Amino acid sequence: MPRLWLEWLTKANLPSLQSAASMTFDHFYLTLQAAVDGIGIAMGSTSLVADDLASGRLIAPFDAPRLPSRS
Repeated sequence: MPRLWLEWLTKANLPSLQSAASMTFDHFYLTLQAAVDGIGIAMGSTSLVADDLASGRLIAPFDAPRLPSRS
């Protein structure tokens, strides 16, 4: 979901912030596993990462801003 980063950065008042490096994975679950493995940070639906957040495998470093859900 690369497009969501720009949307999130805009809501966080950081639209010009650029990453030093990035990786792209073929599937969202590979992105989440990379974050669990400590390779970097990822953005995703809270409902899809709820178990990982509850167990401490992932953390939510920011309470806000949150993007609206999409159908």
